Amino acid sequence: MESASLVQINEEKLICVADWMAYEEFAKPDGALLFDFGNDPDVLMDFTLVINTMNFAFTDFATGVKFETDYMGKRWSDSEAVFACLHRAIAGGIPFFSGDYLAKVTRTDLENVFAGTIE
Repeated sequence: MESASLVQINEEKLICVADWMAYEEFAKPDGALLFDFGNDPDVLMDFTLVINTMNFAFTDFATGVKFETDYMGKRWSDSEAVFACLHRAIAGGIPFFSGDYLAKVTRTDLENVFAGTIE
């Protein structure tokens, strides 16, 4: 992080959150999640961190159209559609949780991963 040019870390807040999270119980997935990313703690942490960086409105406010995508025989909407896109990418061999991949990802790559009803 020392050489990061577009990201800043508030160390005081990081320590504060780490202090209370240290006492949280994070059970291994029991299959209740919408999509199975396995139970490798590193993959699950990567999923959690990546998805939280993408926590935004999934609606085109100019048109009122929500983001939707078709996957596994179902139409997914809103944040579930984003989860579906990530699962589809990972299952298809796209290393979307890799920092190396994300550092070099292109707009075209993202258009392919997040193919759906809105851009």
